[in-house]
Amino acid sequence: MISIGESNWFTDNMGVFVLAAMELELLSDESSNASVDSELSLLWWEWGDYPLAWRHPNPFYHAGPASKNKFIRDPPALMVSRLDAPTAELAAQLDDHAMEAEANGLTGSMYLDAQGMPAKERPDTYRKYDQSLQHLDTFITEQSGYRSVLENTKARFDHPGQTPDVALYIGWYRLRHYEDAFAFRPGAIGYHMASAEAVSLHQSGVTGWCKNALEHGITATLGSVGEPYLDAFPEPLEFSALLMTGQYTLLEAYYLTSRWVSWRMVLVGDPLYNPWKQKPAVKRSALRMFPLAPMAPSDQTFADPFRAQEERRHLYARARARLDDILRRQERAAQHKTS
Repeated sequence: MISIGESNWFTDNMGVFVLAAMELELLSDESSNASVDSELSLLWWEWGDYPLAWRHPNPFYHAGPASKNKFIRDPPALMVSRLDAPTAELAAQLDDHAMEAEANGLTGSMYLDAQGMPAKERPDTYRKYDQSLQHLDTFITEQSGYRSVLENTKARFDHPGQTPDVALYIGWYRLRHYEDAFAFRPGAIGYHMASAEAVSLHQSGVTGWCKNALEHGITATLGSVGEPYLDAFPEPLEFSALLMTGQYTLLEAYYLTSRWVSWRMVLVGDPLYNPWKQKPAVKRSALRMFPLAPMAPSDQTFADPFRAQEERRHLYARARARLDDILRRQERAAQHKTS
C-alpha cells in the first residue's frame, strides 16, 4: 500500500519529471529544419506552444486528432502557398493559367504512375500510397468524365510525347530527376512523391521535379525541401477527389490532406485556384473515401489569436507557479530530514 504522504510525493515528482521532459523537448533542435512556408502556418503560435524539433500535426488535416487539452484552445493556424517559379514571367503565368482553366475548364487527361503494389490487410506507408494511386485511377474512371492513364509497373512516364495534354499527374519514384515526358495543359496540377523535389525553384542546374515542371508549364505543384517521409505528402486519392468536387480550393485541398506543418513541404500555385468550381468533375457524394466530407477551412471559424495567446500565457504561468510550489515544498522536506 502507498500512504497519503508517499502518494503526494509520487504525484509531485512525476509532475516535475513531466514538465522537465516537456521543456527538454521544446529546447531540442533535432530534425528542426523546415520550409519557410510550412513554418508560417504556425505564425500565431509562440515559442513554447510547439516543439522546434521534428514536425507538428496540421490542425486542418481532416483526420487529425482533436486537441488533447480541453482547457485551452490552440492559436489559429494559417494556410500558406507560394506564387513562385524559376523566373518572374513563369510565376505570373501561374495566375494566368489558373484563371484560364477556371474560365474555360481544365481539359486533358490524368496520368498516374504507381508501381503495382498489391493490397494487404495492414499495408505499410509505401503500399498505402501506391494503392491510393490505383484507387484514384478507378475513382476518375467511374466518377468523372476524364480519361485516366495508369502506369502500374516499375516503369515510369519517362520519355517525350508519352503523356500529352496533362490535366493532372501524380506518381513516383525517381529521386530528383525530372523526366521530360509531360505536356501540361494550362491549369495542370501535379506532384512527384520523392524527397527534396522542391529544394530550389531558382538555382540553375537543379534536376528536381518542381523547378523543371514549372519551367515546362505546370500551374500547381508541391514538393519538399529535404527528407519529408512519405506520409508528409497528401494521399493522391484524397487530394484529387476534394479538388474535383469544385468545393475546395487548391490550398484547402492541400491542407485538408496534409498531416504535418512546421515541416519540409512547399505548395506552389495560386492558393484560390479552383478549376472545377464552375463545373464540378465529380459529385460531393462521391467522397466516400472520407467518413464525412470535410468542411472547407474557409468555412471554419477563425479564432482570435490574441485571446488564444493570452489564455495560453495564463495557463503556463499557473503551471510554473505550481511547479515552483512543489520544488519549495520538496526543499523544505529535505531540510527537515537533515535537521
